[in-house]
Amino acid sequence: MLNVKWKSLLVFSLIAVLLCGCQPTGANAEVGPDDTQDAAMQEKTDEEEAEAILASMYDFTSESVFNKKDFFEYMPTAEIVGIKGDDCVAVPKKDLYYVMQGGCTDGTYVYVILEAQGGLDTETRNNPTLLRKLDMSTWEIVAENRLNLGHGNGMTYNSRLNQLVVAHYRPGNQVSFINPDTLELVESRTIDYEISNIGYNATYDKYVASAGRMAFYILDADFNQLLYSKGEGIDAAVQGIDCDDNYIYIGNSIVEKGYETVRVYDWNGEYKFAYRIGSGQEQEAIFHYGDKFYVTFYTGNGGTIYEIKYDFSLITK
Repeated sequence: MLNVKWKSLLVFSLIAVLLCGCQPTGANAEVGPDDTQDAAMQEKTDEEEAEAILASMYDFTSESVFNKKDFFEYMPTAEIVGIKGDDCVAVPKKDLYYVMQGGCTDGTYVYVILEAQGGLDTETRNNPTLLRKLDMSTWEIVAENRLNLGHGNGMTYNSRLNQLVVAHYRPGNQVSFINPDTLELVESRTIDYEISNIGYNATYDKYVASAGRMAFYILDADFNQLLYSKGEGIDAAVQGIDCDDNYIYIGNSIVEKGYETVRVYDWNGEYKFAYRIGSGQEQEAIFHYGDKFYVTFYTGNGGTIYEIKYDFSLITK
């Protein structure tokens, strides 16, 4: 949805222009029941026309919309809703582990990483991290384990391997594989390029990984590059990658500006749409299972998990 204040001003301005010179004035003007009905119908038609003009000016199915400095004000908003009634799921801090980072789900459990930024090793840039496991039937923490996963910036679930795959980000060319049952490290691997976020699709047996602030890779199961897309639009830190059989979802965040967004691409790397995420907190991870999508936020004392609802009817396939 568009920013209500600016949307209203623009719509009313356009209606005024459309109606200018079309209404009778002065002593000879007569208003009857039919005139009132016609005026109401005309106002509705003019408002619809004004809405259409506004939509054409801010067409988020086109990358050109990002050339407008105020695009964020008019970006359609993806709805975030509570999971337990009206409430979000809170993931509290523990000791120095207070910064929410990567997250994912296997459909039964949600896995999130909390980073102890106060424990930064300035030489290796490899922070202590706490991996937590939440039961989605109760949303209670059922297990946790301390691991060294760097920044722990991105995480996905590979159902073919039955393993969690973590993109460290620090260092950027390292990924780790974790047993979701025990939360123990299986192996770490060094790849040929740097990534900060990662998503996995079991149907295609492919990963999607960030390649900077806007660009991304599509990779095979062995991390060989299949496609590189330069990305468009929102020059902001990547905060989460998700992918299903239809689309690739790339989260972006400039928290000081309030830019919390998700860009949508197809599997050919072509831009499709962008959503604004309606929150004043820093977005950290996006993931889904079935038709339910989730987003996590860093709160300063751990994080929160919400359900997110995209209006897919806005996307032109």
